[in-house]
Amino acid sequence: MSVEKAMGKGESVKALWALVFAIIIVLTFVIPYTVLKNVASLWGAYTFWTLLTAITIALVCLLMRGWRE
Repeated sequence: MSVEKAMGKGESVKALWALVFAIIIVLTFVIPYTVLKNVASLWGAYTFWTLLTAITIALVCLLMRGWRE
């Protein structure tokens, strides 16, 4: 069963994806400057950003797998 059938409407799926990526954008700024601010080097922030980038790429792949021309 696809996500669109489970949600019932395509618009609600679009809103959900927009919310997920908005949360990722907020986390990109909030986590390094709050949770990781006591890390002596930038290693913590760079590791976080690398992991978040990998998660974002995976989510974009999931989003795009259903697109057809």
